[in-house]
Amino acid sequence: MSFFKRRFLFYVLTYFVIAGLAALGLIYNIKTVYLNEMNQTLNRQIAGLETENTTLELKILEASRLDSLEKFATEKMNLVPPDEIVYFSLNSSANVQAQGAK
Repeated sequence: MSFFKRRFLFYVLTYFVIAGLAALGLIYNIKTVYLNEMNQTLNRQIAGLETENTTLELKILEASRLDSLEKFATEKMNLVPPDEIVYFSLNSSANVQAQGAK
C-alpha cells in the first residue's frame, strides 16, 4: 500500500470519526433540550396542582366550620335544630313551627 493511499484512508477514517462524534453530540444536545422542556412543563403542572390542592384544602376547611354545616343542614337538607319542634297539620299541607323549651 502506498504512502498516499494510507494517508487518504487515514483522512477518510478521521473524517468519519469526527462526523460520528459530531452526530452523537448533536443527538445528546437534542435529547437534553427535550428533557429540559419536559421538566419545565412538569414543574408548571406541579405548581398548578399545588395551587389547586391549597384551594381545595381551604374549601374543605370552610365547609367543615360549624356555621357552614348548620346552614347546609337547615337550607339544603331541611333539618331543624334540636331545640325546635315542627308540627304537621293534618287538615292542611302547611307546616307550623314552634320554638321548644331550651
